[in-house]
Amino acid sequence: MGEIISSPELEARLDRLPTQLSDFGVDAFGFDPQYVKRVIGLGAWVYRYYFRCQTFGVENIPDGRVMVVSNHSGQLPFDGAMIGMAAFLEREPPRFVRSAVERFVPETAFVSTFMARVGQILGTPENAKRLLEAEDALLVFPEGVRGLNKTWGERYRMQTFGTGFMR
Repeated sequence: MGEIISSPELEARLDRLPTQLSDFGVDAFGFDPQYVKRVIGLGAWVYRYYFRCQTFGVENIPDGRVMVVSNHSGQLPFDGAMIGMAAFLEREPPRFVRSAVERFVPETAFVSTFMARVGQILGTPENAKRLLEAEDALLVFPEGVRGLNKTWGERYRMQTFGTGFMR
């Protein structure tokens, strides 16, 4: 697969992210920086030109372990991707934020491979603990899949959620 959109700026930011890669070039969760270099430009384009994201307070994301808590805005989880792009593009130094994904994601053809390669993790307490112990940033959506079932008119309304994400 060729590069979708690339730039020296994006590659330089990606190279500055701290990673703990195996001899195979991926981390324990499947994050593959070489793969990300080929697709990060598309994410940056969507962030800047499609959604035209505006970011406020990204400098408040601390170094070290942190859990970012958000609510979904509707049917497709672009919100998580855009939060991750904001931390990567707007914060100095760039920060890699991993989303905790629902259990159906690793069982979905093509999506499972893509999500692992770009660093997203299955949302289990064990994975969250491992990630935070490694001083990484974790993005959680307490509404879970309920947040994805919102209509456009409900996009800014919180859905009922449990506390399982806090275990």
